[in-house]
Amino acid sequence: MMIFEDILKDVGGFGPYQKFLIIIFLIPSSIVIPWFSMSSIFLSSIPDHWCYVPEVVNSNLSIETQRQLISPPHDHHCSMYDIDYASLMESKNYSIDPKWPIRECANGWQFDKTNYDETSVSKWNMVCKDDHYSSLVLSLMFVGVTVGTPLFGLMSDRVGRKPTFLLTAFVIAVTDIGSTVSPNFELYLVLRTLNGLCITTIYTLAFIILLELVSPDIRARVNGLATTAWTIGMCTLPLIAWLTRNWLYLSIATSAASFCLLLYWKVLPESPSWLISQGRYEEAHAVLAKISKTNSKTVHQTDHLMESIKKLSDELKNQKSDEEKASPLDFFKYPKLRMRFFLITTC
Repeated sequence: MMIFEDILKDVGGFGPYQKFLIIIFLIPSSIVIPWFSMSSIFLSSIPDHWCYVPEVVNSNLSIETQRQLISPPHDHHCSMYDIDYASLMESKNYSIDPKWPIRECANGWQFDKTNYDETSVSKWNMVCKDDHYSSLVLSLMFVGVTVGTPLFGLMSDRVGRKPTFLLTAFVIAVTDIGSTVSPNFELYLVLRTLNGLCITTIYTLAFIILLELVSPDIRARVNGLATTAWTIGMCTLPLIAWLTRNWLYLSIATSAASFCLLLYWKVLPESPSWLISQGRYEEAHAVLAKISKTNSKTVHQTDHLMESIKKLSDELKNQKSDEEKASPLDFFKYPKLRMRFFLITTC
């Protein structure tokens, strides 16, 4: 029985063509993709904060003295002394009376800017009684991950790896920058959820596209390169966050990287094995012929390549007719499948 790897062997399973894609596509994309999924750690970072009192903030007192005048010892973040601060600042008597009454923050919060000028938490005041919103943002993002993984997986099988990869890159870029400039918190939540739909799938697709173009004995090495590049990307993200200091600029940097991934539409091939499975012989032949030519093979100069493609396609059709047709409803029919899906998406 013929398999796709037989055709791949004829055109070259690891030649200049594959090495070019690894250098120009897999490694760069694997470096920037973790920026999309892990940037939420910095975007949603919770800076140190205390009640905002304009009379005190506009004074020449040090930050430490301001905090002592504003915040009671037992609650530095969400409470303030209920006194006339205008009179206090005018008197210049900064002695603290333990008997002063206490109230909740009346004018919002002041945020420490030692590490960040602004994050989503300080932008939307997700602190104190509203601190659960920061957890809600991350929870909804991972709801998006849970939905997006099977959704885009199915889409890549229906419309192809390449268009699905480019679509996820576009969605990430738009939702990333869109959530940052969102005029209201509700839209921000929606966009972060949509962003979560794609952040896992985009890495998986980049990896799969290369795996389907190299011979089986090389795939472990490709996996090692991809994970090493991912680690490098993880290590560079804190540096980018430190340099930008603002969630807006960090989002611009990550969304710009995502837009750059769209430039691969010219050099990135569609998976020839997927094209063959869809009966798209001419397109599969064009991709495989290009691989053969780049790898200095001669199979594309004969009719053997097209004959092999058609033979494999016929065998795949016969194989499909003998198997039970799968559908998304299988997810609800088989408990083991549901359990495995849950473990993969949550662990």
